[in-house]
Amino acid sequence: MKHELERTESLLKRTTGTSPKLFRPPYGETDQRIENIVQEIGLTTVMYDLASGDPDSTISRERLIHYIVTSVRNGSIIVMHINGRGLHTSEALPEIIQGLHARGFIFQK
Repeated sequence: MKHELERTESLLKRTTGTSPKLFRPPYGETDQRIENIVQEIGLTTVMYDLASGDPDSTISRERLIHYIVTSVRNGSIIVMHINGRGLHTSEALPEIIQGLHARGFIFQK
């Protein structure tokens, strides 16, 4: 696991020019062993509070937009997929961002 995290961290640094600081465990599942490894390599675990539902093959683009825009709250971290599992994520994202801005939300790095 440590090797995989270090390899991913290195790839992200080569690709973006910036070292990652945060780690979100897959499926939001973690334990003390994982936390020890994450801390050892200098990452901070961040969990999410809103699963978008974008891998659901029955969710439409419009329903995805509506669900996220109406469910988000101050400080939310939203899980969305761009790995082929999020069927409508890329096409819905501009309207999601627009809808969140219209509700007064801002995005932080």
